[in-house]
Parts: sequence; structure tokens; C-alpha cells
Amino acid sequence: WLHDMDAGWARFLFDTYGIPFTVLRPSDLKTAQLQQRFDVLIFSDSSRDNLMTGVNRRGSEQFFPFYPSGYAEGMEKEGWQNVLGFIENGGTVLSWGRSVDLFTGVMEPKEPLASFRFPVNNVSRQFAERGLSIPGSFLQLQLVPNHPLTLGMPKFTGVFHRTNPILETEIPAFGMSRRVIGHFPEGEVLLSGFIQEENLLHRSPAMVWMQRGKGNVVLYSFLPNFRGSTQASKKLIFNALLLP
Repeated sequence: WLHDMDAGWARFLFDTYGIPFTVLRPSDLKTAQLQQRFDVLIFSDSSRDNLMTGVNRRGSEQFFPFYPSGYAEGMEKEGWQNVLGFIENGGTVLSWGRSVDLFTGVMEPKEPLASFRFPVNNVSRQFAERGLSIPGSFLQLQLVPNHPLTLGMPKFTGVFHRTNPILETEIPAFGMSRRVIGHFPEGEVLLSGFIQEENLLHRSPAMVWMQRGKGNVVLYSFLPNFRGSTQASKKLIFNALLLP
């Protein structure tokens, strides 16, 4: 129910191309029969706090919406466990922009599954302390060729990016796999706009595919459908919808 511009542009994208979808608000995830109803879940560019609790945070400040409580609920732990079970049992999840933070830190699924970590971190805060600034710019992305997620794409493309998130991957634990599908090249990264301390992005992962249980998770540090205007990167969404 809260303002979510990027989710609106995602709906516009799917309407434009005739792709059927259902809108789920975060609180719906507590009780939704995800495995029975859906093949793919998409988290657009919304903060982790907003998705989990319905409250926005900026540093130590909390911003409460001017809505009745029933219209400003997050998914809470119960909804997130439902999402993790969806992945474990074969579902596909796409997440871009700030929602990537959902997949960092310790995951606590329902028993009998043990807690685990996805092999990815958001290092945007550390990079910002070292001077990295991307207020909203068009950056060059290098893609892995001949992968199901990059079919029909050139080796290099442009993507819209803000500073948060910046991805860092690690060695996956047993029972999990991950692959960097797109990264920023070692040479010139900026295509249009402004960037400060560009060298910090060299070879930094920007699109990561992970497998957990029978399911897939695709993370994009960039916004592949920024305000419906980034035509070059939309196919990275469409390909992900068709992952087996």
C-alpha cells in the first residue's frame, strides 16, 4: 500500500509485454500459498526495512507512514520464511536495487531446514566511506555469454545504477551454488552521468545467480527497468522469468 514507484514501473513493463502477474503486498507473504500459485517472485527497488516491517529507516531515524496499521505492514519473519521455503522447493526469486539486502545476512527458514547465508554481501556502505558515489548514472556492464540469463544480449551493455547496493560474493556453502553473470569491467565504467572513485567498481559483481535447494535467486545491483526507460537491460529480466 505504500508508495513504491519502481514496483509501479515493473507492473507497467509486464502490462506492456502482456506478461501476466499478481500484485502481492509484503503482508500477503505471511499466508500466501506461494508454491501453489506462483513460478516467480519479484522484489523491486524497495528497502529491506519497508518490506520486512513496513517502516522506513534512515540511519537511526524511523519514518512511520500516515496510514492505518493494516495498510503499513511488512512480511515479518513469517512471510520471509515463506519466501525461503518457496526458493527451497523450486521457486525463482528476482531482486534488484535496495531489496537485495533481503538476501544478505543469516537466513532462518522454517524447521527442519538449518539456518544459512547466501554467498553475497552488500558493501555499498564500505565503498561510500571510501568515496564511491553514483547518484544515478548509466554504467557499462560486462556479461557472461551463452548463459540462460544472457541469451540475446551482447557482451557489453549499459545499466542504470545508484550507489546502493554494491555486491560482493564469497565461496558458497555446501548445497548452494552461485555465479556472477554480470560485472563492471576493469576499464572505463561510466557511460553517462557522474561517478566518483570509479576504480572501486572495477570487476565488481553486478548481477549474481544463485541456486538453493531446487530454486533460483537472481540479484541485480542495478535497476534493470529504471522508470521503464532502460530498454537495453529489460531482457535480463525476461530471461530470468524463464529459468527452469
